[in-house]
Amino acid sequence: MFLRLTSVRLKMAETALKDGRLDEAFELANAADLRDHRRAQKVLCRLTDRFRERAERHAADGRYSEALTDLKKAEVPGVRLEQITAQREQVLSTMQRVRRHDADRRATLEAAGAKIDAGSLAGGNRLLDRLDTGSDVDRLRGHAEEREVSVRRAMNETRRLLEADRLVAAAESLRKAKTLYPRAEGLLEIEATLCDAFMLRIGALIDSGSMSRASDELKGLGDLGRTLPARHELETILSVSAEAASALGDGRVSDAITALRRLSHLTPQANWVSSALEQLVNAQQSLDVVVSGPLGSMPTNGQVAPTVLNAEPRGAAREPAAPLDAPADDQTVAIGTLPERLLVSVDAGGSYLLVRSTRVTIGRAGTGSTADVPVLADVSDRHLEIARVGEDYFLFAKHPVEVGGQRVTQKLLQDGDRIRVGRRGRLTFRLPSRMSASAILDLGEGLRTVHDVRRVILFDRHALIGPHRRCHIAAKGAEMTLFERGGRLFLRDAGNGQAVGGSRAP
Repeated sequence: MFLRLTSVRLKMAETALKDGRLDEAFELANAADLRDHRRAQKVLCRLTDRFRERAERHAADGRYSEALTDLKKAEVPGVRLEQITAQREQVLSTMQRVRRHDADRRATLEAAGAKIDAGSLAGGNRLLDRLDTGSDVDRLRGHAEEREVSVRRAMNETRRLLEADRLVAAAESLRKAKTLYPRAEGLLEIEATLCDAFMLRIGALIDSGSMSRASDELKGLGDLGRTLPARHELETILSVSAEAASALGDGRVSDAITALRRLSHLTPQANWVSSALEQLVNAQQSLDVVVSGPLGSMPTNGQVAPTVLNAEPRGAAREPAAPLDAPADDQTVAIGTLPERLLVSVDAGGSYLLVRSTRVTIGRAGTGSTADVPVLADVSDRHLEIARVGEDYFLFAKHPVEVGGQRVTQKLLQDGDRIRVGRRGRLTFRLPSRMSASAILDLGEGLRTVHDVRRVILFDRHALIGPHRRCHIAAKGAEMTLFERGGRLFLRDAGNGQAVGGSRAP
C-alpha cells in the first residue's frame, strides 16, 4: 500500500512537470520522503533548467525576488551549480543597480517637487530634465506650469491694481506672486514700481502730518522692499514720531522736544514738525518760568527741593555744556531746552561732542548736512546710524560698511569694534565703564569734525570724567560724574558725591 501511494505521488510530480506546473512539480518531488527517490531526483534535475529559464524572464521584467526564489528551487546537488551561482549574482547586481537608480529617481523627484513648491520653478524643471519621461515627471511638470500661469495672472492683477492706485491690494497680489514664483521675470521691476508708489504716498502723508495713515500704509506694504534705504528712512521717521508722541503722552516734554528735533532733521519739509517743536519749546520755557518762581522752591513729598549750584569745578569742564550753534558768550542752557548735541571743552583734555539722542547719524559735513555727527570725509550725507536700544547699541547702514573686517549693514556693536567709514575713515566703538550705559566713538585717521572733536559721547543719563581709561571724558586731577536731571546737566564730585555745577536758565 505504501509503495503504491509513493508511485502515485511520483506520477503526479512527473505529470505536473510535463504540463508546465513547475511549482507543483517541485513541491511534490521535493517532499522529505520522496526527494531521495530516483524518479523524484530526475524530476528535480529537469526542473533545474526550467526554473533558470523562468528566473531569467522574471529578472528581465524586474521581478527580482521571484527570480531569486526560482534560482533557489533550481539548486540540485551536482546539477549546474556554477551556472546557478553566476545567474544569482547577476540578478542581485542588477537588482541593486535598479534599486539605486529608483532611489536616485525618487530623490530627484522629491527635490524637484520641493523646489517647485518653494517657487523655484526653473530649478525644479532643471531637475526633471535629468529624468526619463513618466507619469510622475509629467505630473510635476504640469504642477510647475500651473504655478507659472498663476504667477503671471497675479502679476497682471498687480499691474492693474497699481494703475488704479489701489496700492494695498496690489501689494497683496504681488506677495501672492512672489510666493508662487519669486524669481519670475519682471517681478522685481513690479516690486520696485510698487515700493516707489508706496514711498511717495507715505512721504506725502508724513509731510501733511497724517502719521497714523502713513503707518497703516507702511503696514500694507508688508515685507516688500524690506532692504530699501528709503523704507528704512520712513520707518525711522515713524519710529521717532512714535517716540515723540509717547513722551508727550507721558508728560516728558523734554524727551518729546528731543525727538522732534531729530524728526526735523529727518523731515525738513514737514512744516508741522517745526511748528510742533516751536510750540513745545515755548510751553517748556513757560513752565521754566513757573519752576524758577516760588513754586519751584517748595518742598515735595516732605523733602527739601534740590539746589542747582553754579560753581565751576576746577580741572573739569571749563564751562557748562553749550549747544554747537550757540554764540560764544552763551554759557548756559535753559531748563527743558537742552539740545541734542553739545560741545564740551576740558582744560588740557580737548573737545568732546556729547549727543543725547538714542539714535545718532554719522555723515558728510557741509551745507545742508542732516547728520548728527558731521565729518569731513568721503562719506554720504547720512552714511550710518547707531541706535541705543536699552543698554545695547546697534549699527545700521544704507550700504555695507566694514566692522571688525566684515561687511555688514546691521550689527550689534561690542566694546572695541572698529568701524571703517568711507575709504580712509576709521572709528572705534567703546563701552568704557560698566557703571554707565553711555558709549563713546573715538574718531581715528581719515575722520575730522568741524570743531576738531576726536571723541563723540553717546550720552545716556550720565558719563564719567577723570584720568582713567574707564572715563568717557579725559581730565587730569579730577574724578567727576556728568549727569542729566530735569533738563539740566550737573557735575558731581566722585569723592564726596556733592553736585557742584550744572546748566541753568540765565
